[in-house]
Amino acid sequence: EALTSIYEDLFELENENSFVVRIEEGTVSARLSVQLNNLYPSEGPPIYTLSAPFLSTLQKQELTNILDNIYLDNLGEPIVFLWTEEIRTFLQNLDLDENTSTSGCDTKCDDVDVLALQDLHIKNESSKQTVDCPEIYTTDVFEDRKSVFQGHCATVTSLDEIKAVLNKLYENKKIAHATHNMYAYRIH
Repeated sequence: EALTSIYEDLFELENENSFVVRIEEGTVSARLSVQLNNLYPSEGPPIYTLSAPFLSTLQKQELTNILDNIYLDNLGEPIVFLWTEEIRTFLQNLDLDENTSTSGCDTKCDDVDVLALQDLHIKNESSKQTVDCPEIYTTDVFEDRKSVFQGHCATVTSLDEIKAVLNKLYENKKIAHATHNMYAYRIH
């Protein structure tokens, strides 16, 4: 109800667990589709899809990273409003002349063997502690209907290790520039 009253005509309720918020800023409009699950907000994020075809691949990745960090920084709290306002801020700060690329990832990823990352240390900005990045295992690349896929996994025991793994993976330009990077985690 709070989102309905805040966003009025920009809010579309699909059913009791899913809705869409349109974020309009100047001449551009994005759609944040949200599906709430049983874990949200106390134990997990909602499932979301962001539709913003005017954004470049790099801009989409940057915005996705921002949304993911908002969730990680606000664990256990409702975040849809924060996400919506962050998307609005992101759109306000866009240089529209640079916004014309809608192309996906045209390049193939290189075959990567197991990455030995035990020596990697990443500074956690909030706690100022050094976190060891767990070992990341990588599958072979495979293609299906002109799309390229590659899996990566690591055993993590904390949110800081999740951030360390993601930061390390995004150091690879091909991963950072991919059209759709999807990840899930389970803390062991």
